[in-house]
Amino acid sequence: MKIHIQNLSKFSVLNLIAVLVLFISCSNQIEYKSHIINYDYKKYDGMLIYNRTSEVMILQLFKAQKDKLVFIDNNLKITKKPDNYILSDEEIISWIKLYKELGLAYLYVDYNNIIRVFYNGVDYVKIGKEYDGTTFLFNYHKKEYKNIGNNWYIKKIE
Repeated sequence: MKIHIQNLSKFSVLNLIAVLVLFISCSNQIEYKSHIINYDYKKYDGMLIYNRTSEVMILQLFKAQKDKLVFIDNNLKITKKPDNYILSDEEIISWIKLYKELGLAYLYVDYNNIIRVFYNGVDYVKIGKEYDGTTFLFNYHKKEYKNIGNNWYIKKIE
């Protein structure tokens, strides 16, 4: 009887270890969406859009003067826009509609250098082939990201 109980406990421990190993290996998998990495971000070149809160989005063009931010609410109403802004209200709303259709929480596009997108809890980064990147923080944290091909990297956002 003692042998049977010892064998059962060894079997239980081995079974528990196997389940833990399987769980850990599955939890390390980051599921990414191909529509995010296959999207053509050229039209967003020179743009930053992000969800500041659950109710406010911010749009910034790099070619506009620094600190020229446009604030948009969830109802697609511009709540704050600098005077003489480069884009019309209609253009701004069209960019925000595309951003919302993609389901993004963050979008940064310097097309030939870096594309960075947050979608559904995953951080997507694409580094341009010629980009040196020494000033970009990504190089320091690159080991935290998984290369999924074509210069795209992903990381689960905690």
